[in-house]
Amino acid sequence: MRIPSLACLNAVAEAVGVSHVIVQVCKYGEASKNPKVTNETLVWLTSAIEEFGFQGETLVVLLCCCRYIGVNLSI
Repeated sequence: MRIPSLACLNAVAEAVGVSHVIVQVCKYGEASKNPKVTNETLVWLTSAIEEFGFQGETLVVLLCCCRYIGVNLSI
């Protein structure tokens, strides 16, 4: 199930723009309490950065998302 989900997110990122999808994925990842969701969020973010790169406004969202997820993982 994981690979089709990642492919779907990549297709949507190509269609509407990667920055919009990153914002939505980060919101979902931050709201979830399940560690598997957090892991998959970080996996997709990594693959999206490798595939699409990122713009300046996306960097701020990524940093906030990773900081929030990191704080929740360390507690």
